[in-house]
Amino acid sequence: MRKLLLLVLIPTFSVPVLAEVDGGGMAGAYLQVNWSARVAAMGGAFVGVADDAEGGLHNPAGVIQLSKKHVTASYRQMQLDRKMSFVSYAQSLKDNDAGIGLSWINVGASGVEQRDGNGEVVGDVNYSENLLVLTFGKRFFRQMLVGVNLKYDHANLAEVSANGLGFDFGLLWGEKRPYRIGFTVQNVGLTHDWTTGDFYKNQGYSGSSTKDKFPIAAKAGGSYRFYQNKILLALDLEKREKQQLLVHAGGEGWVNQYLALRAGYNRDFVTLGAGIRYSWSKTTISFNYAFNAGQLELDPENLISVAVEF
Repeated sequence: MRKLLLLVLIPTFSVPVLAEVDGGGMAGAYLQVNWSARVAAMGGAFVGVADDAEGGLHNPAGVIQLSKKHVTASYRQMQLDRKMSFVSYAQSLKDNDAGIGLSWINVGASGVEQRDGNGEVVGDVNYSENLLVLTFGKRFFRQMLVGVNLKYDHANLAEVSANGLGFDFGLLWGEKRPYRIGFTVQNVGLTHDWTTGDFYKNQGYSGSSTKDKFPIAAKAGGSYRFYQNKILLALDLEKREKQQLLVHAGGEGWVNQYLALRAGYNRDFVTLGAGIRYSWSKTTISFNYAFNAGQLELDPENLISVAVEF
């Protein structure tokens, strides 16, 4: 079990995952992670792509362009006793005039030793956080797609819980063209209000109240498809509150109808991956893999996800 103080549990969970996060200790650091192996292998450059079930989390306008129903899921057990689960569903509506999506993300750590100010063990605490995201997109012009995410976040640390409600807004231009441009603003209004008085009163402490604001993120991205749509290149620029400008770049190339190779650049780290796809009747299933170098003395990590189109 990790010997951590209660107050540093959340920052510990928020240390970089898959070389993607440099905002550890900030509220919602896990939202900077790419949950599917496809996006992770492409360096997180997806604002101008957004063409699968996870796409709505990067740009909610993307759900409109889906020609089938999409489901993506992943699970990973990480270092420092952390775990993360992800499931997302998305589809278009009304002949691609609108689209909807629903996503669930769970992160957590269990069996963490709680210590008092003298370093004495006083028990174990668990940490969990669940995010539900409802996505809706609408076509306003032939090439202009607009989308919004409604986010509900519930966090529980020991016997203390906090809830938050926020929004994402997204634009995507260039559907069915070789080049596409996207823009999003994320985590608008999303905060956690923590009150620790009830937890600490049995231990002789008064507790306190604090508000954790999720940093607003603005992202702009573009993508370009060529060679009969077999090759995809993407580039994103990301600016979060209290963080420097971040660059995400990646590419995907289909060797044949079954195998894709991917590579990317994410926050000074190289990402690699591959995907295998098989179709029968109207259903397509894909298994995707991503490798990302570790940082902060953490080992490199591997991610596998599965996606289904039907």
